[in-house]
Amino acid sequence: MHLMCNTVMYADDTTLHESAKSLSTIQVNLQTNLLKVQSWCKTNNMIINPIKTTCMVIGSTHKLKQNCNMSLSISGNNICNVQTQTFLGLYIDNTLSWKLHIDSVCAKMSSRSFLLKKIKPYLTIEMRKLFYNGYTCISTLSDYASINWSHAAKSDLVRLGKLQKRACTYILNKKVKTSTELTKAHKELNLLSFSNIVHYFTSLMVFKPLHNLTPALLSPSLNDNYSLRSYSKGNLKLSTIPNTNYFKRTFSYSSINVWNTVPPSFKT
Repeated sequence: MHLMCNTVMYADDTTLHESAKSLSTIQVNLQTNLLKVQSWCKTNNMIINPIKTTCMVIGSTHKLKQNCNMSLSISGNNICNVQTQTFLGLYIDNTLSWKLHIDSVCAKMSSRSFLLKKIKPYLTIEMRKLFYNGYTCISTLSDYASINWSHAAKSDLVRLGKLQKRACTYILNKKVKTSTELTKAHKELNLLSFSNIVHYFTSLMVFKPLHNLTPALLSPSLNDNYSLRSYSKGNLKLSTIPNTNYFKRTFSYSSINVWNTVPPSFKT
């Protein structure tokens, strides 16, 4: 089956996505490809559940006011238009504000910080750190896919910093109020701030494709968008100059600024 649109597959979930200046063009392309998918499923004795299938138009607030719905169907059933959708653990909204996702992360972090507060009298500092860094615990929530949603509104990201400060207070069992005290707490506990966590993962996401350490799917996007500026320093520059704030928030642009601040010895 050859589809004429972008496809993301994970386990038994498949997502089709398309971009264009005209919504009608997107709609025609997606509907054409949906028919191909439907035909393939029928040939292979599979059924698409129209109730679990949704579509979402993503764009600026201004453009979404004009028209934010598409008319797509599967087997005669209209596909529901949504404004938010969960995808691989992320809450995606139609303007990519990430507010809903950060709300979810903060709610979970707050709940688990409260649990840490309750059990800390019975744990050593090392045990509290283990709890904080545990797979199902606090740090994982703010780490997961943070590259994608780290360009959300500052007012939303500030909430993450406050929750991290609260967790440090519980781990050290002492008040952490000022930014200076928080920096000292990070150093004492060997923890990264949220901004440094994002810088770390962003650097890895640039390094790995450049050294063929990721699936081939990621390499072309880097090769198309980046060109070496200083081979000796390992710096990069973007081949296209951004002219919108949306472009400046993309990984292909923001990662340049992060990567070029990494010391040359680390880049190798």
